[in-house]
Amino acid sequence: MTSTVFISGTVIESPWLNDVNDFVYGTGRWQWETIATSGQTVFNLPYAYTPGSMRLSIFINGLKQSRTSSYAETNSTTVTFTQAVPNTALVEFNNY
Repeated sequence: MTSTVFISGTVIESPWLNDVNDFVYGTGRWQWETIATSGQTVFNLPYAYTPGSMRLSIFINGLKQSRTSSYAETNSTTVTFTQAVPNTALVEFNNY
């Protein structure tokens, strides 16, 4: 559990503060790009993220993909697309 102490001396202690501090202070933010190969549906990311956190955005050749219809967050380092990504497409992963 994380604690935050304010200047007034007020202390807030809660497990969700880890996520808040991570987002506000920039730790855990990352961006990664790769080029899809023929028939590729699974992408293994070099960084971990929290599946279902709504912080992962994915773009294929600049077009944002829908989490519910385009891909599934398989685990903290894997994304699986419902259809093969076009060969040589630029795939961008942003975790903010």
